[in-house]
Amino acid sequence: MNLSLKSILPLSIFLLSLCLLDQIASIRGTGGSERNAVYNFYASWRQKPKAKIAIFGSSTSKDWLPEKFLADLLGTEERNILDAHINGCHQDCSWAQFRGLRRRNVKYDAVFYGQNQFQWCEYDHSKRALQHSMMLPLQDYRRAMALYFESDHFLKRTARLLGMMISDAYGDTNVARRSFVKQVLHKRPYVDGDHWIHQDKDPLKASQFCDYNPESIAYKLAVAEALLTDFEEVTDRIFWIMLPDRNLSELEQRADYALGWKRHWEQQKALASRHPKVTLIDLVSDGVSGAEDFRDDIHLTEEAMPRQRALFQKRLQEVLKREPIEFTVSE
Repeated sequence: MNLSLKSILPLSIFLLSLCLLDQIASIRGTGGSERNAVYNFYASWRQKPKAKIAIFGSSTSKDWLPEKFLADLLGTEERNILDAHINGCHQDCSWAQFRGLRRRNVKYDAVFYGQNQFQWCEYDHSKRALQHSMMLPLQDYRRAMALYFESDHFLKRTARLLGMMISDAYGDTNVARRSFVKQVLHKRPYVDGDHWIHQDKDPLKASQFCDYNPESIAYKLAVAEALLTDFEEVTDRIFWIMLPDRNLSELEQRADYALGWKRHWEQQKALASRHPKVTLIDLVSDGVSGAEDFRDDIHLTEEAMPRQRALFQKRLQEVLKREPIEFTVSE
């Protein structure tokens, strides 16, 4: 393509204007819930840079698992537990987050990572690119592109990542934009590429689940493999926690839900078997599963959290009894 200076100059001015507008509208890049979720993680890490036990994942991985509770289970102090979760951080976000941490030469005695069944399907959301642009070292962009090839949205992911390098406001306004489309233009705020399954137009009244077809999980599976490989290079123990979703309450009525969970369980066991440092912690088989236990499709109610903690304590103690760990955190 032969681009003249006359055609490049307007484009350059437009892109620079976007960048300037982003800085003004977002309070020098700090405005927006998605960006602040990442900044909150960095603030937590700066407070505990020498912590040797970390909890990664999204809010569902952490909101029921307080640092003090985990510290007591492991016989250490709360200051040794790093809360490394980021709201809305799926496997690809955690991978980018950890690639950045590795360049800080982190070492952990144990890593805890919780994930839901629905998170294993690819979800096309602009904040995924925002999370990569904020946390992924530039040297790892080539790795990201290779993972994007497994995605249903390779070109969109690539374009968004490059665009976020100029202005990341787009990734932090996705919720507002979709809400506007729904409320003002009366259009359904989901894209055809989503593999999430909704039974009606209101996501809060529908159970979300992952169908677990090979094309649905190819990208997340590739990213999870990369994440676990990176984890294994800095820790000897990875506790890979299977978390419940609200759709568990509908397995008897929905054969597709039951099939999705069967595939999920088989995939998680296979994934753990390929990574010898991974211990699979099942909080699903006899865990909380009633619709009343969830305040939405994925987050537990305050009343259900103690039951999940009790089951986690039981599972973890069973594992540590069989395979005791001498944690090397400094007291």
